[in-house]
Formats: sequence, structure tokens, C-alpha cells
Amino acid sequence: MSRLTAFNNTPIEEPQALACAVPRGLKSAALRDVPRGLKSAALRGLLEPLRSPQGRRWLTSLVMLSLVLGGCDSTPPADRQAATRPAESASTPDLPPPREPAAQLETKPAAQPETEPPATQPAEPKLPDYLAIINRIEADEAVDVRIVTAADRKLMLETRNVRRLHIDRAQVPVDKDRSIVLVLDGQVLEWRANSKVVEFERTPAGVWIPVKPEKSKGP
Repeated sequence: MSRLTAFNNTPIEEPQALACAVPRGLKSAALRDVPRGLKSAALRGLLEPLRSPQGRRWLTSLVMLSLVLGGCDSTPPADRQAATRPAESASTPDLPPPREPAAQLETKPAAQPETEPPATQPAEPKLPDYLAIINRIEADEAVDVRIVTAADRKLMLETRNVRRLHIDRAQVPVDKDRSIVLVLDGQVLEWRANSKVVEFERTPAGVWIPVKPEKSKGP
């Protein structure tokens, strides 16, 4: 390794191989590139020392020192610019915020129509063996037959919600050999001893009439 002498007479070791070579003709560039118009004696006096071998060595040492201190970056300008450019983060498109799932509506089962239990027919009142209720006026209403009089030649009854009534005269505690008076809800009927009638029906007008034997339904 050869030594170079800088302008302050400090020896500088010249490296054998540099990362970047000094361009050819750089040593005499300052001399050749002097403008032609500058021919004044003062300028020539300033450039004159550079024409000597010692001045050229000094200029060369100065250029090499600047290259060494500068890092001798041989990276092409385009790559150096790309390397020194801060990395740009990949821009992601602005995405809309995720939508919250719509609240699920609570679906209630369709209300089933309330089915009323089948109407149960009210129990019939306890009656004597010679009386039986055949039909009612209103099926879902209670019925009743009250014995007011049952003696000698008179049978008096009061009914409620009764359409047709069966009476077994053979078992009624009255005179069986003669006609008797039958009173149904205040309506007076004559019931003869030889009559085959055993049922009485109430019309929509509220009048009790005897039912012919062939149309009798029986208890």
C-alpha cells in the first residue's frame, strides 16, 4: 500500500483496491476544465501549483479521501433512491365495519283457538218411578219436576225446562178406576181411566198436549 501526502503533510495510505474506482482523467480534470476566458494572471497564479506533481498528488488524495469518507456507495441512483425511500405500507381499501346480525325476531306459535270442552248435560233430578223426562227444551240447562199433589183423583206437577214428560199412570198413587185431574204447570187436563196416553208434550207456545200412543217414545 503506497502512501499519499495530503495538503497538511499528513501521510495517507492509498488503498490497493477501492469499492468504486476514481474516474480516469479525474486527476487532471481541474486543469482541463478551466474556462478559456479565465486567462487572467491571477487565476493562472492560483492554478499553477496544481500543475506540479506534488499538487496533482494532493488533489488526487483529496478526491480519494472524500470518496472513502463518503462510503464509496456504488449503488445505482435508481436503486439508492428506492433503498432510501421509506417503505410504503400496503394500503388496504377502507372496508365498511362489519354489520351486526339482525336481531332475530321471536316467532311465537300461532295461538290455537280455544276449544271449549263438550257441554255435559246436567244430571236429571231424582224422580219417582212413574215419572221420566223424555226431552228437554234446552239441552245444556238443568231440568226439574216437582210433585205438588199426588193423591186421590188429582196429580199436580210443576216442571222446568221439560219438553216431553212420561207418566206411568199404573204406578201413580191415585184412583186408577176413575178419571183424575192432571195439572201441568197450572194447565188442567182430564186424564181418563181407560186412556192409553202416557206422555205429554209442551209446545213452543207453552201449552201441554197429550201425545198419541203410537208416537210415544217411552222412558
